[in-house]
Order: sequence, then C-alpha cells, then structure tokens
Amino acid sequence: MLSVDLATSGVLSGVEGEVEVAYFCTEQTVQYTYSGGEHRYELYESVDQLVEFDRVIFWGDFLHWITYANSDFYRRSRRRDPEKSYSEILDQWYKLLLLEGAPLELKRRVVCFGGTIYGLREEQLSNRRYHEALSSLYRESTLVLMRDVFSAGFVSQLTQKPVMTFGCDCALFYENVTNLPYQANPELPENYALCSFGRSGAKQLSKVFAKHLARLAGVQLIDLAWFGKPMGVEALHNRLSVIKRAKFVVTDIYHVSVNSLREGVPVLCIGKGGGRVDGSLSDKKKEVFFRQHLASDYYIYLEELHEAVRRDEDFSKFCDSYFKLIEKGALFESLHQRLIAHREQVRSTLLGALNGD
Repeated sequence: MLSVDLATSGVLSGVEGEVEVAYFCTEQTVQYTYSGGEHRYELYESVDQLVEFDRVIFWGDFLHWITYANSDFYRRSRRRDPEKSYSEILDQWYKLLLLEGAPLELKRRVVCFGGTIYGLREEQLSNRRYHEALSSLYRESTLVLMRDVFSAGFVSQLTQKPVMTFGCDCALFYENVTNLPYQANPELPENYALCSFGRSGAKQLSKVFAKHLARLAGVQLIDLAWFGKPMGVEALHNRLSVIKRAKFVVTDIYHVSVNSLREGVPVLCIGKGGGRVDGSLSDKKKEVFFRQHLASDYYIYLEELHEAVRRDEDFSKFCDSYFKLIEKGALFESLHQRLIAHREQVRSTLLGALNGD
C-alpha cells in the first residue's frame, strides 16, 4: 500500500543528524516518481545487502506470518521465478524476512514496526523451525512495535519480555496529506459524504446504506474508486484530498478507514463479523483496528446490515442510529485525539530506537 510506503518519511524526518536511507522490496525494483521527488525500492535478494546499515527496519505488513509466506510471498516469488520450488521459496522467506542464520549483531540492529501476526495459531508454532526463527528475531531486535494488540500480545509471549510492543499502523504516520492544498474539482460538490467499497462482497447493499445516510445528512454521496487506475503518488494524494474534505466516510476497505481516522474524518467501516483470519485480506483486521482504538461503535457487521435491510422499518432505525453517531462530533473528536496521542507516543519510542537512545 503506497500510503504505508510513503509514511516512512513522516518518521525518518525526526531522526537526528544526516541519514542515508535505502529501501528494499522482495518482489522487484520499484520506483515512484512524482513532483516532490522519488521513492525507490531496490530488489532485496540477500541479507548481505543489509550488513552495512546501522538500523534495519521491517516496515508494516504481514511479513513475519507464515501464512503470508505460504500465500502472498510464495505466489509473488513464483511469478518472478516459475522454476523455483516451494522449499526454495520458503527458505528464501526465512532468510530474508526472519533473518534465519543471520549474525546476531545484525538482528540487534533490527526494528520491527507496524507489522502484524494477529492470525497466528498454536498449530503454526508447532513448526519448530518457524517458532525458533520468529522468536529469535523478535527477542533480539532492538525494538518491536506491532500494529495491533493481538500481535503485541503474541510477541510478549514469544519473547517473554515485559516491554511495550503495541505500536500502530504505519499509515498513521503519513503526513503529506495533512498540509495538502486542495485543488478545486468542479465535479465535486462543496459538501458531500464519501463511500468506497470493494472488500466485503456486498457493494450494492453497502451503497444503499451509505446513500440513506447521505440523504439524512442533506449532502451528496461521492463514490471513491480506491483501487485501480490511475495509480502513483499524485493519484493517492487526489484520493486522500477527497477523503479529507468529506463530511463522513462509509467503507469496507481497511486503508480507507485508516486514512479517514488519521485525518479526523468520521468513518463507518463494514466487515464480516463471522469472517475467519485466513489471509492478509481477512475482514477481521478491520475490526481489530477499530476495537483497539476504542472505535467499535463505528464498526458495522455486514450480517447486521443484511438483517436490518430485510424490513424497511428496521433499516430506517438502523440508519438513523448511525446518522446520530456521525453527528456526535465531540465523541469522534475525542476518539481522534486519543488515536493521535497514541501515535505520537509510539513515534517517540520509535525515534528513540532509531537514534540509539
């Protein structure tokens, strides 16, 4: 996710002295060029590429979860090199992302930030190789701050260290949009609500709900295409500027929710209450994000929406209750301030590790 990638600048700008930064990606060389500069990732193929750096940061994502290795990492590696076997790809994951076999000195320069293993299961830890590699990485790293409370708890159990391990989502550090000048778009009304769907498999039903809320608010509803083209930094900035000016947002997309909350825009997120954590796109990560930041009132189970829409009277009451919630500006502002205060506490801890405090 581009907003996660670019959020590094929101942290690294606080590192003391001159800093030379290199970015690596296990898939391919990637470069984003935009009016403000460029952001380039080199292909990460060997731990030897890391030995010259004072700090090594694993930034966000599911990088250390074995389900990620068996799905996302495996599929992408096979696309790049179809001749590689499963065991070869898995060995590469262990070496590159868990630093299996790497010198202890290198592991002690590692900061793991904003990642998640919230779907970890005991059965997965019965894999001795995985258990030892994961525990060793987290135990020896100079700092581990996970993006959710479940992962933070798992890290504490794996390392048996009573230290702070709850961080935040990396995208909460993305600051460019905060001061982004809005360029008037004649296609947008002055006041509007925003919806963006594509994850929970009920776009039509979710949009009916969003339209009803927009009517209650007396504003037009704008449908934001979060995924797809155009792509790149400018396209991201344009989407974020649209989010920033919305009266409220209704979505089923994790990163639309994160960006809305960061910018202080009331957001209602829809997700499957009965969903299992079986991959990186599982709906539960949205629920975890909202619950850990005391925002569960703003999280709607898709099953509840289905049930409410079966009867017009129930659906009307359902919509009215969430419209009243959106209108409680002081409540949302308190939630937003708490989120930002937590982010700043996390920023201080992270910068302390990066500065060698």
